[in-house]
Amino acid sequence: MERKKEEQEDAVSEHSEVENDTAALASERTLIDEVDQSEERKQKKAKQIVNKKRRAGYYIVFQDKYL
Repeated sequence: MERKKEEQEDAVSEHSEVENDTAALASERTLIDEVDQSEERKQKKAKQIVNKKRRAGYYIVFQDKYL
């Protein structure tokens, strides 16, 4: 009886650990997605600025590359 009870408790604790890990992974993915979106917005804004200046006759070296 006691061994079954211990096995059930172990299973429950293992299940909650898996749920916690899953929740942690989901939150990490959300943070990574937010960072990626932020980086994409920054790059898009940088390209817009470069294009405006290029149209005005300026050439900009951005991270050792001409944009």
